[in-house]
Amino acid sequence: MIRETRLPARALTLLAIALTALPLAAVTSQALRLRTGQTLTLEAQIIAAQNDRLAPLARIQTPLHNVSLLELSGDNNFRVGDIAYLYVTQSGAQAYPFAISRHIPRRNIMAKNTVMLRAHITRQDGDTLSLSHSFDRLSPPSAFITAAHNNPALPVSLTLAISKDGRSSPSRFAIGEQVWD
Repeated sequence: MIRETRLPARALTLLAIALTALPLAAVTSQALRLRTGQTLTLEAQIIAAQNDRLAPLARIQTPLHNVSLLELSGDNNFRVGDIAYLYVTQSGAQAYPFAISRHIPRRNIMAKNTVMLRAHITRQDGDTLSLSHSFDRLSPPSAFITAAHNNPALPVSLTLAISKDGRSSPSRFAIGEQVWD
């Protein structure tokens, strides 16, 4: 026999507040990162896309997904699954990784045009690391995916907002001269 149990109104109210607070905290955190973080613009390639009106999804790859330890200063004893901090400088439209570390430095040693990206190591092939970033899978505007599909020869770029701990979120998408914020 199934027994019906009811939650008191107070418990339901607290549950509703908690369920409302979670998305609100995520939106607030994202807004703060976009306002206070540094930005980095990367050339990107759309590997796969699903243009669903409700939740368009895209998988992208950038030049920062595969890096050579021979070309970077810093640590070189990484293992698959480790978190790595990739230091990148931007000159014009190009982003250049120059160092990699397993730890965030204790002091702020970042130059004005330098950012630190947090990544996970997904594969190591000799001195080459494959990195996974938080912006690998994203939900861009549906019009962005349509424009990328209709104009495959145009360059794709992604502007990231990066917090002090290296976490990044896409803040702007561009295909050629078209921009979506």
